[in-house]
Amino acid sequence: MTFKVYREHWACIGHRIPGHKGKCKNLHGHNYKFTFEIEGPEVDENGILVDFGDIKDTLCKWIDDNWDHKTILWKEDGLLMLLKQSESPLMYGVVQVDFCPTAEKIAEYLIRTVAPTIFNEYKGRFLMKCTVQETEKCSASYEV
Repeated sequence: MTFKVYREHWACIGHRIPGHKGKCKNLHGHNYKFTFEIEGPEVDENGILVDFGDIKDTLCKWIDDNWDHKTILWKEDGLLMLLKQSESPLMYGVVQVDFCPTAEKIAEYLIRTVAPTIFNEYKGRFLMKCTVQETEKCSASYEV
């Protein structure tokens, strides 16, 4: 038997998908909704798998500190390279990542890279699924 806890979090983040055939090739942003699914085999003496506040203080805080109101650009994006070369003040608020910032890859990054460093040691609880919603109609998930 497995217990599951879900926590949602919102953040405003800009990005673009170089090489996309549609509008997403342009610099734009979303009011992203992140849904974290935490699993564990048992609850504590109070009947709690993981406190919602602990998820807020780790995963949600990481998003706020690192990505909220910033623009995520892939390290191989030509726009990022132009901004760096020109030493543009627009570089303020730009975060370089090692992946093309699609919803799918953002979810994978949060599970594979971020969670193991700040959350997965939390009392043996693990982030098992992350869903990244870009619009009311469009979302992507990564699950281990």
